[in-house]
Amino acid sequence: MRALKAGILALILAAVALAACSRPRSSEQYVRRAMADGGRYEFRLNLSDTAARYDISIYTRRDGADNSGFPLRASWYLEDSLRFSEDLFFPPSDELVPYRSGVAMEEAAEWKLVLQPFCPPEGLRGMGVICKERD
Repeated sequence: MRALKAGILALILAAVALAACSRPRSSEQYVRRAMADGGRYEFRLNLSDTAARYDISIYTRRDGADNSGFPLRASWYLEDSLRFSEDLFFPPSDELVPYRSGVAMEEAAEWKLVLQPFCPPEGLRGMGVICKERD
């Protein structure tokens, strides 16, 4: 009986250890305005599973009463080569805004997403990205 309990305990500990070593299913990055290189907010996203689908959201942090929306360009790079670019309008909000849902990348790699506001509000303190792998 004692050996059975020890075996069960070892199994539970092994399962916990395996779960702790798995890759996180979501990531969040935030870049302060002072750290944005030339007004470009760069985020490195580990999209290493081509079978997975990812949901990507964008948010801002702002000071003051200026909570106006603004245009920005979203550009995707793989190994410093531009793969895709589009112009967006970020709504007047500090809330989390869905950007892309169900994204599947053609190549498993670390992708770089660059957000470049055209006319950022005065009180913009920074921008962030949350990337979640779907179940």
